[in-house]
Amino acid sequence: MEHLAAIALVFLIALLSSLLGLGGAILYVPTFYWLGMDIRSVVPLSLLLNAATSLSASRIFLQKGMVELRTAAPLLAASLAGAPAGAYIMTLVDAGTVVLVFSVMLLIGGVRMIVLGELPRVIGESSRLWYFLFFGFLAGVMAGLTGLGGGTYFVPLLMLSGLDTKKASATSMVLVMFVSIVGFASHAGSFSFEPVFIVYAAGAFAGALAGSRVVFDRIPAAAIRKAFGVLLSAVALKLFF
Repeated sequence: MEHLAAIALVFLIALLSSLLGLGGAILYVPTFYWLGMDIRSVVPLSLLLNAATSLSASRIFLQKGMVELRTAAPLLAASLAGAPAGAYIMTLVDAGTVVLVFSVMLLIGGVRMIVLGELPRVIGESSRLWYFLFFGFLAGVMAGLTGLGGGTYFVPLLMLSGLDTKKASATSMVLVMFVSIVGFASHAGSFSFEPVFIVYAAGAFAGALAGSRVVFDRIPAAAIRKAFGVLLSAVALKLFF
C-alpha cells in the first residue's frame, strides 16, 4: 500500500512539475524524506525521478519546437560541471545540513513562483554568458547536494534572457534532464538501488508525459505557478519546523 501511494504521488508531482519546467525533486525530496527514507538515499532517488520526469516531458517539448538549446548551452555546460561537486560536498556534511539547505532552496523557489510573473528581459547578449556560467554552476552544485535538478534557477534565468514562460519552462526541462542524470551518476557509488525505484521512475515518466502532452496547452501557466508556489512554501516551512 505504501508503494502504491508513493507511485501515485510521484505521478502527480511529475504531472505538475512538467508544466513548470521543474524535474519534480522539489517535491520528491520531502515526500520520500517524510516516508522515512534517509536523506542520503532520498537525494539520488530524487535525481533518478527527476531524470525520468524531464526525459518524458523533454521529448514532447522538443517535438513542439519549444526548446531553445542554443541559448541555454552555456547554462547546461556549467551546471553539468557543478553536479559532481555538489555530490562530493554531500559526503562532507551531515544529513541535517542537507535538509536545511534544501528547505531554504524550496522556500526561495516557492516565494519566486508566488511573487513573480512574466519577467522582462534584463540580461543582454554581452553579459548572458557570465550569468549563465555562474548560476549554472551553482544550480549544478545544488543538484548534486540536495537532489534539485536546477529548474528553480533555470526558468527565471531563461526568462530574464528573453524567453517567454512556456519556452523557458520547456528549455529548462531539457537542462534538468541532463543535470539530473549527471547528478545521479555522481551518487552511484553510495546509492543502494531497489527494484521498486524502477516502478517509481515509470510513474514519473507517465506523469510528465500527461502533463506535457495533455495539460500544458490547456491550463494557464500563471495559475499553476502560484498554486505550486504556495505548496512549496508550506512544505519548506514544515521542513524547518
